[in-house]
Amino acid sequence: MAKHNQYGAWEAQRLFSHHYQAGGGTSWKPHQWLKYRMISSPLGGLAFLLGSFLLMGGWRDGSVGFAFC
Repeated sequence: MAKHNQYGAWEAQRLFSHHYQAGGGTSWKPHQWLKYRMISSPLGGLAFLLGSFLLMGGWRDGSVGFAFC
C-alpha cells in the first residue's frame, strides 16, 4: 500500500508540474502526453471505458468485464 501511495503522489506531482510550471511535460513520450491530456479532459473517463472495454478486450468477460472497466 505504501508503494502504491508513493506512486500516486509521484503521478500527482507530475501532472501538477505539467499544468502549473513552465516546461513541465516537455520530455514526455507521445503515450505519456496522451495519458495526461486525457486525465484533464472531460471525456477522459469515457475514453478509458471504451479503450479498456473495446480495445483491451473487456467485452470478452461480458457484464463482469463491463463493470470492471
